[in-house]
Amino acid sequence: MDPSATAERTGSLEPLVVQTAQLFSQAVTERTRLGYARRRRLFDAWCDAHDPPSLPSQPETVMLDLADKIGESGAALGTLRGWMAIVNRVHLEAGLIPPGKDPAMTTFLRGLSRAHPPSQRHEPMAALRMDDPRYVLRDVDTDPTTSRRARDRAI
Repeated sequence: MDPSATAERTGSLEPLVVQTAQLFSQAVTERTRLGYARRRRLFDAWCDAHDPPSLPSQPETVMLDLADKIGESGAALGTLRGWMAIVNRVHLEAGLIPPGKDPAMTTFLRGLSRAHPPSQRHEPMAALRMDDPRYVLRDVDTDPTTSRRARDRAI
């Protein structure tokens, strides 16, 4: 094949490559990116303190880190899943297999959800009905001297 034809074809993809890169970078907001970076630094620091490499990391390393986070801060299950997600994301972007894809990690996360259930949900509050404020306001409008009584009824 003619090298100039190859260069010509490759050059024509350059604008498309730039556009694709821009679209890819817009998939994650700057705030999310900062959160990822913070969590990544904390995971790297944990790995440095305990010797296993953070990239590529083994599923067992991530399991130990998550178990440590439960012990030190009592992290919520959703928070722990967020930690797992950032480790997976870093691996994906580096072209590596994410540790979260390992079947052992799936089993570990299932165990986490059983041993560390989500917090109790509160009963939902009843919505304020429009009739109640209308009743109070109508009473206040008709006789301004009864505002205290109207207030007391509203409470």
